[in-house]
Amino acid sequence: MKFSELQDKQVVNVQDGTLIGRVEDLDVSLTNYQVQSFLVGRNTGLLRSLFAFLFPPARIIVCLDQVVSVGEDVILIHPRTKSGKGKE
Repeated sequence: MKFSELQDKQVVNVQDGTLIGRVEDLDVSLTNYQVQSFLVGRNTGLLRSLFAFLFPPARIIVCLDQVVSVGEDVILIHPRTKSGKGKE
């Protein structure tokens, strides 16, 4: 799968259906050239978008072990719990 096919896909929490954001970038291992995680841009309001120079980008890291499925339009994930582990 190419990055262009993943870029801008919506990332959705499989537990409650909330939209987390869109895939902006990938973290790739330089030793084995495999994708380690997705960088997901959080949904932000209009004011944050207009004044992006004042606010750092709101991004989260989604590890591959959180991914439930990659569909044509959306990527479903299990969110991390406070302990740092995804739901089994």
